[in-house]
Amino acid sequence: MEASVQQAHKALKEAFVSDLSGGDIWEVNRVTFTAVSAYALWAALDSRKGVFKNYGISEFFLEFGINCLGLLLSITLYADNPIALNLAFLIPATMLMLTTPKRSPKKSKSAKPATTKPQSAENAKRKPFLTAYRGGMMLITTLAILAVDFPLFPRRFAKVETWGTSLMDMGVGSFVFSSGLVSSLPSGPLSVRLRKALRVAGPMLILGGIRCAVTKAIGYQEHVTEYGVHWNFFITLGFLPPFLAILAPAISALTPTISAMLIGIVYEYALDKMKLSAWVLTAPRVDVLSQNKEGICSFIGYFAIFLAGLGTGNQIRPRSTVTPVQSSRAKLLSTLAVSFVAWSGATYFAVAPRSLYGLDLQVSRRMANLPYILWVLAYNTFFLLFYLGVECLFFTSTPSTASREYAVPRVLHAINLNGLAIFLLANLLTGLVNISCNTLEMGRVQSFGVLAAYCGVLATIAILLDARGIRIKL
Repeated sequence: MEASVQQAHKALKEAFVSDLSGGDIWEVNRVTFTAVSAYALWAALDSRKGVFKNYGISEFFLEFGINCLGLLLSITLYADNPIALNLAFLIPATMLMLTTPKRSPKKSKSAKPATTKPQSAENAKRKPFLTAYRGGMMLITTLAILAVDFPLFPRRFAKVETWGTSLMDMGVGSFVFSSGLVSSLPSGPLSVRLRKALRVAGPMLILGGIRCAVTKAIGYQEHVTEYGVHWNFFITLGFLPPFLAILAPAISALTPTISAMLIGIVYEYALDKMKLSAWVLTAPRVDVLSQNKEGICSFIGYFAIFLAGLGTGNQIRPRSTVTPVQSSRAKLLSTLAVSFVAWSGATYFAVAPRSLYGLDLQVSRRMANLPYILWVLAYNTFFLLFYLGVECLFFTSTPSTASREYAVPRVLHAINLNGLAIFLLANLLTGLVNISCNTLEMGRVQSFGVLAAYCGVLATIAILLDARGIRIKL
């Protein structure tokens, strides 16, 4: 009897996240823009009032409320009114910016003006807006993987079954893009490249295998059409470094961005003209290949996203260390603006109906097809542009003597520092919560309380790891 009850409960949870059609792209932007709005309020408090100068418990709770609970509110209680939540952050941030002079850091007599001082080699790579973006992206991803199991989380935000767009569909693509941003193209002989790649990929592939084994051993709910019977997101992440190592010479010759587009176009041609999409959507699962057809095929699209992220990262983190800060920022703003316009135009061309001179394609995260790839690139360059805009508005320059948390909320810095470890912990806690309680029957207040506590655990552990200088490499 108990086994049948567990099976019925598992079926209910699987049905809760299945056969969904998603929502509107613009709503995804409005809801997730809360991350930028919260960053703007934090930046205003820090740059105008010095609120976070002496970081302690009270500062942590304030930062947690702004940057963590703000995001949680945007995908739960304020999901239907994200504009109000954004304004709640942006109005006080704007008032502080307009009415309070910027606090200037103390300078030595020999210090040069920030606008003309070249950046050090280390500081040239330090991009506060990039850290804030990656930390915010990881935070909303970890919140969503548990929130999706609660009725408080709108069904239109959950991953769609096949065609359509949603917040969580964007989450996985942004995760891969973000990984590409901080990656580099390997060099040297193939054996050396592969050896280094496998050191990085090994732990992720092992985690993917463990996750598969454990979920099947305990009868945990699975959404098979997401990646397949055995495949999961950890396996997708694990295969990225080896493929990058193998294809590095060709990618270097073509550039990562052009390589990404060629892969995306050829893959879309295979999906549409060679009937690969029909095989993914309708073929019976008779062997290991067909059992994991979604994971195998979507990997091609995710690899293209990863390469595009790598190309964008090369633009954001130039090798030159002699460019003045303000000139570097101005160039970055224009580069990201051009990238956003280009990717947005390509996305429109891909999805627009033929009557409007488009290709009339549909977005599919399940296959990670070309429209999905382009949408992910347009979305992420848009948010990078706005994160950089906030940094430029509130922080004049990034002095070479600045601390590692300069212009970045410490909680986001800490989450970004141990991103994969926090993501793994989030997956473990998600499983623990689902095993421990019936999330489907929880009310709004109780659900929000559980999610806030879960978010608090992740943020606290990230801060403690950072405070002790611990970086867990997976």
